Order: sequence, then structure tokens, then C-alpha cells
Amino acid sequence: MLLSDYKRKLPKVVYIFGSGASLDYYPKNHWDRKFTVGVNMAYKFDSHLDAIVVSHRTHIKDIQSNHSHLDLFVSRYDCTIKSKGLNEVDKSSAYIYDSLGDTGHTVIPDISLMHQPKDNTVITCGDTVCRAIGVFVYLGVKEIRLVGCDGGGGYNKMHNRNGYYDSSVNPLISIGHANRSMIAKKHMIKELREYGINIKFKKP
Repeated sequence: MLLSDYKRKLPKVVYIFGSGASLDYYPKNHWDRKFTVGVNMAYKFDSHLDAIVVSHRTHIKDIQSNHSHLDLFVSRYDCTIKSKGLNEVDKSSAYIYDSLGDTGHTVIPDISLMHQPKDNTVITCGDTVCRAIGVFVYLGVKEIRLVGCDGGGGYNKMHNRNGYYDSSVNPLISIGHANRSMIAKKHMIKELREYGINIKFKKP
């Protein structure tokens, strides 16, 4: 399916989850009756999620097999990079989104799609939270809250939520990615404000 096939009526405010440590500090019932969107491995942590946005092929099969209650949005190409090949996905139960060119390594998102829309194509860059923003902006959402997007400085001296990465992942790599991602998010927030889209960071 494509984004135009998505018929769910969305609320005024959508909450998009990153992987930051601040997510561990909310009460369990805090997200009741809120529309929450996870990215990447969020589905392993948050049973309340309504939707999940992925671009890495790693998690698609698990989500479609074991978490089919989620509205699944998948980039057409792995990591939105054509040379990595098409993502393997059951298109009958997922919504495929496209991006402008190979954006997988791009830090600054191209906002030109707001001025010149292209069917099924979302604003994105090398960060899955930005891809999620792009998907829901395309779907018409005007109010977005970013949760667990703590940046390289982390939250309460922690960088990622408990158990998100195992010991094989060098913390410096995730901190560097968080810093680059924050640059991308701040760019999107500033640019999309000109189009009446209000994006804010939420903390516990």
C-alpha cells in the first residue's frame, strides 16, 4: 500500500518516539488515549504504540509477524538508499513511503516538498525520527511532539533508554548520531513552522 491508502483519522496531536533515556521516566499510563508513533526498535518497548516507522530492513519481518496491530510505514529502499536495495515487506499490510533521492546519509532534510509536493514522497534525511515526521506531515498532521529525542547530551546522565542497545554498540556512535539527528530535527522544526506545522520537544 501507499500513503494515500492510509484512511485512519488522525488526532490533532501526534507523538513521535525516539530512543532517548527520557522515555523511561514517564508513568505507565501517561500515553493512554494519545496517538503514539515509534521508530525502529520502539515496538519492543512500548505496547501502547499505534504506529511504527522504519527504514532499516532489520525489524520489518518481526513487526509484520508479531506486531501486526501496528500501522507500519516502511521506506521503499533500505535506509532510504537505493544502492542498498528494496526493503522486503508484505505490502498488503504496510504503507510504503518514498524520499527524494538517497537521503540515508543526509543530515539536513530537503523541505522543498512542502512547496512542490510529489506523490507518496516524504521529507526525510538520515534519521528515522525525521522520516516519521515526514510521513505524518504528508498525512496532514500539524501538531507533532517529539518524545525521547534527547540529543547527544542525553537525559539524567543516560543516552538511550534502558536496554535499547547491547554492549556491542559503542556509546560514542549513538551519541554522534544523536547530535547529527538534533541538527536535522531543529532544521525541520524551523522550516516547517513556515507552513503552519508546530513541532515541539516533550520532556517528562
